[in-house]
Amino acid sequence: MRHIEAGDELCIYYGDNLWFEDNSLPLNLGREASVAKESHNPTIASTSFSISASDDCTQDTHTELLMQNLPDSTAATEPQEDASAITISDPQLPLKRFRFPDERITETNLDPISTMPVWVVDVNDLAKIGPTLGNLRTCVRDSEAEALRHLKRVRRIKHPETEEVTSSIILAPAYIEEFGTLPLSSSVATALANSQLSALSPYLIEVPASAAVNPSQLARKSAIWPVVYLPSLDEEKKERKWTRPEVEWVRKNLSHIVSEAIHAKEAGELPIAAYATSSLELAPVDMQNTAVISNNPSWVAYDSRRSLQHPLRHACLNLVRIIAAFQADQLNATQAEPKSVSQSTKENSSSPRTVGSMLESATSPSTGGISSSYLLTGLSLFITHEPCVMCSMALLHSRVKEIFYIYSMESTGGCGGLIKDSVPGLKGVNHRFPIWKWVGSLDSIGIKSKSDILVENSVDI
Repeated sequence: MRHIEAGDELCIYYGDNLWFEDNSLPLNLGREASVAKESHNPTIASTSFSISASDDCTQDTHTELLMQNLPDSTAATEPQEDASAITISDPQLPLKRFRFPDERITETNLDPISTMPVWVVDVNDLAKIGPTLGNLRTCVRDSEAEALRHLKRVRRIKHPETEEVTSSIILAPAYIEEFGTLPLSSSVATALANSQLSALSPYLIEVPASAAVNPSQLARKSAIWPVVYLPSLDEEKKERKWTRPEVEWVRKNLSHIVSEAIHAKEAGELPIAAYATSSLELAPVDMQNTAVISNNPSWVAYDSRRSLQHPLRHACLNLVRIIAAFQADQLNATQAEPKSVSQSTKENSSSPRTVGSMLESATSPSTGGISSSYLLTGLSLFITHEPCVMCSMALLHSRVKEIFYIYSMESTGGCGGLIKDSVPGLKGVNHRFPIWKWVGSLDSIGIKSKSDILVENSVDI
C-alpha cells in the first residue's frame, strides 16, 4: 500500500466488456490502452500507451502510425487480435530498406535465361579432372573466379547409346563486364599442360549468368550447365513484415542515439553517435518508458576525432572497440572466475556502455585470450548518419545483424551513398546485412531542427 502520487494512473476493473475512453485522445486510443492492460500477454501489455491527458499524442507522427488498424471499439465482445501481430503496410512504414544489386534483377520462371560466354574443355579421363581443377585454382584471377561462383565447374554427360561419360570443365570466363572480352590466358594453357591435357582444344559456349533461386530455375538452368542453388537470394527479396512494437523499438533506439549525438555536439565533438543492442525478440522494450530497456548488454559510442585528435575515432569504430574490450573482459572473468559471466553481464547491462567510460580500456590490450566469435553477431546497430566505407567494412567483418541510420551521406557513405551498391552488396564479400533508413518524422526521434545533428556531406562518418 502507498499514497497516490501526482501523475499516477488509476485502473478500476469492472469486467472484460466495459471500459472508459478519454475523449481528448484520438479515436480508439483509449480502447487500445484498455485492451493492453486487460491482456495477460506481456507483449501486448508492453505496447500500451499512457492515457494521461498530459500526453500530446496527436502531435507525433509515429504515434498516429502505430495507432493504425486498431481493433474497433464496437466489437468488444469479439476476441481481439494480438497487437504485436498486426503488421504495418508499406505506405505507413517509416523505414526504407536498401536494395542490393541482385535484388534489383527480377527474373521470373518464364523469362529467357540470361547467359554468359566461358572457355570449356572436354576431358574423357576422369582421373585428370581433380588435378586440372587444382591447377586452375592457382592461375585464375580473383575477378575471374568471382564471375564463375554461381556455376559448377564440371558437367558430366552420359551418352545413352554408348553409356560413355564425357566431362566438361569450365576453364575461365570469356567476358567480364569490367574488362570486356577475355582471351584464354597463357596461365590456363600452362595449367592444362601440367595436367597433361595440352593436346585438348578449349572452345566457347554459353552458360547461365546467375544462380538458381528456386527449383524451377534450377531445372531450367542446369539443363544448359549445372548451377549453384541459392534460395536465400529469393528469400531476401521478400519484404520483412513490421509490427508496431518493432517499429516503436526502432524509433526509441534512434531517439536514444539522437540524444547522444546532441550531447556529443555540446561537448565539442561531431554530432554522430552509434548504439548496438540485441534484437527486439531477445531484448524486450518497455513501450511506455522513454528509455531504451534491454535485458542484455548494450553499448553506445560517439565520434571522438576532435577531442582525441585521431582520424580513426569514428563512432562505429569506437563502438566496435568498446564491444571488443567488453567481450575480452568477459573472457578474462570466466578464466579467473571471480564471479560468473551471467553476474558480470547483469551488472554491466544496467546502463549502456559509453565511449567515455570504456574507450580507454578498449585502447589498451586486455591480458589473456580473446573471444574467437565475431564481435557484432546478433546485434542491431543504430547510427545517426550513414557509415563511411571504412566503417561499413568494419561492420561487415564484425558480422553485424542489421543497421538503421537517419541521414544519408552521398559523398562518403558505404551503405548506398558513395558506394552505390553498398559495401555488403559488393561481389566477393562473405556477409550481408540489411540496411534500413528512417524516413518517418524527424520530430518523433528527437530532431527538432535540421541543425541539431547536421554534418557536412563530405565528412566520413
